[in-house]
Amino acid sequence: MPRSRKRYVYLEVLRVVAIICVIFNHTGSRAFLRFGQSLGRGPFGVPELAASELCKVAVPCFLMVSGAVLLGKDEPIRVIWAKRLPRIVLVTLLASVAQYALICVGYYPGRSIAAPSIGNFFAMTYANPLIPPYWYLYIYMMFLIALPLLRLVARTAQPVHYRYLFGLQVAFQLLSSLIATAGHTKASPFLALPFLSQIVFYPLTGYALHNAIVDGRIHRRQLAAGALASVAALIVTGVLVVVDGRQTGDPASETYLDALVALPAATLFALVGVAFRHASPRPWLRRLLTTLGSCTFGVYIIDEITRQALVGPVVDALTPALPTFLATLAAVLLVWCVATVATWIGKQALALARKPLRRHDAWVPSRRTPHDPTLFCAHRAAGVRCEQMKSPAVPADAVR
Repeated sequence: MPRSRKRYVYLEVLRVVAIICVIFNHTGSRAFLRFGQSLGRGPFGVPELAASELCKVAVPCFLMVSGAVLLGKDEPIRVIWAKRLPRIVLVTLLASVAQYALICVGYYPGRSIAAPSIGNFFAMTYANPLIPPYWYLYIYMMFLIALPLLRLVARTAQPVHYRYLFGLQVAFQLLSSLIATAGHTKASPFLALPFLSQIVFYPLTGYALHNAIVDGRIHRRQLAAGALASVAALIVTGVLVVVDGRQTGDPASETYLDALVALPAATLFALVGVAFRHASPRPWLRRLLTTLGSCTFGVYIIDEITRQALVGPVVDALTPALPTFLATLAAVLLVWCVATVATWIGKQALALARKPLRRHDAWVPSRRTPHDPTLFCAHRAAGVRCEQMKSPAVPADAVR
């Protein structure tokens, strides 16, 4: 059912956790894929593999938050096509132009464009994201296009339907992964259900979980069961990754890292939501978390630029004192902090630029007394929107 416009802090916390996981996911062999080097040389590869599995909750969390926020809104379809979709298309174009320029000037090592042109830019942008992380912008556009239909499904589905959907997702992912691994092959693209795609499944799951959290229908026993199922999913995923690595000769294969990510993603969503439902943060902490959550999209846009500038030097500086994995984690947190501050500054500057210029010719009458009917004052200092108003008629004797 439709919810109010109340802002839920736990959704902002999930955004922050997800964006940190996204940055970690982009560290490559320094941390995200380092488990391939460590599994055969000691026990330290196990937590590294677990970290790589857990960071895969990032995209599901973003989509579940989008479902929780947008599926309950009551707005006409034209709002999506006139407001939401053009906004994300514009951001994608501007960010892609900036990345195209950086590639042209050689900012990214190993990447160059021989003959830059407008046609080349649009061809590259349409075929694939200019930088790999921007693929999420493309699927988010598809989510917005499907939003009216998803809202219809979300408002008519019953809890049993959501449980059926979630069970199908876990069962299909598990069975297809086991069969593909046992048969030394890949999962068949023809044995797939369209409504299990991530732009359908995760928003609907987020909407259902959010309503259950708000209504108090998630209890400790369910959370404990979800946590145990998530641990089991991580173990099964780890086995699949190791077996696939031996079969393909690539110990850092990503094929099955997100095979059962629905379980830990949904459990994390529910745990954070229930925790913040029972323990409301202080006002200052609420404002801080809301601010950090509101900056995550900007952090995502400039992540590639910030990471390229910071991760290498920071890891090189910390490696003598820390293992490479831990040094990279520190660099990831630094990238998040710098990108968050840069995004916040940019948002403040944009907010100031949007403010209308003050007009000194707009006046409104102040509170008038019977003894002074012509007294006027400007309310611009208080930020009140004013309109030009005429002075009331004054008798000629009063002017003498």
